[in-house]
Amino acid sequence: MKKDFNSNIDNFYKEKVTSYDKSKEDDVYINNLENMKKYMDSIEEVNHLNLSLESIINEAIEKRETKITKKETIYFLILSTVIMTLLVMITMIVSINFIICLQIFMILAAPFIIIPIALTKTRGNNI
Repeated sequence: MKKDFNSNIDNFYKEKVTSYDKSKEDDVYINNLENMKKYMDSIEEVNHLNLSLESIINEAIEKRETKITKKETIYFLILSTVIMTLLVMITMIVSINFIICLQIFMILAAPFIIIPIALTKTRGNNI
């Protein structure tokens, strides 16, 4: 009865009934699996493939941070050179009294400028 039911389904879907015979292809497949297992076992014995995802991520973060640090250092050096050049040129053109007054103004005004900027950076835009 069961065979008839299965054969009816196979006839309806127009499928051929094939019986499974162990063939040469199965032997080749099993041999390939055995060879692959031997190969994978030999790779496992070699310890050079010890990969840690966390160490790779940490190395990438360190490289990115060093790249950012280098850029920031270069920007700082360029900006400080420009500012010092401007101060030297102003000193040549104007008297030294102007530079002294400018420095006193910067010393007095810096806390009122730097502290709010630092606070907005740490707290966000909500002071």
